[in-house]
Amino acid sequence: MSGNVVAVLIAGGVSIVVSVVAAVGAIRLQRSKLREDLRTEFMAETAIRDLLLHDEWRLRSFSVIAQRIRGFEEDELRRLLISAGAVCFEVSGGEMWGLRTSNEDRLA
Repeated sequence: MSGNVVAVLIAGGVSIVVSVVAAVGAIRLQRSKLREDLRTEFMAETAIRDLLLHDEWRLRSFSVIAQRIRGFEEDELRRLLISAGAVCFEVSGGEMWGLRTSNEDRLA
């Protein structure tokens, strides 16, 4: 009988160790994925800012921005534009985006 108890305790201990190792692996994978997602968003925001800082173009159409910054759904790209410091203007029925700091005269 005591041999059965020892076997059950060992099996339970092994089960706990396996669960902990699996959980640690899952956490590392989630952290790695989050780090990559944040890096992608940061790089996209930087590219957007650089695109909108061009001296000759204070405003860019959403379609031109979407052509240059690919891989994002439309609303996700709009969120990235806002995170990059851009604001939206309706010009001739179209959606135009520019940096707030470059277009303060249009905000009034």
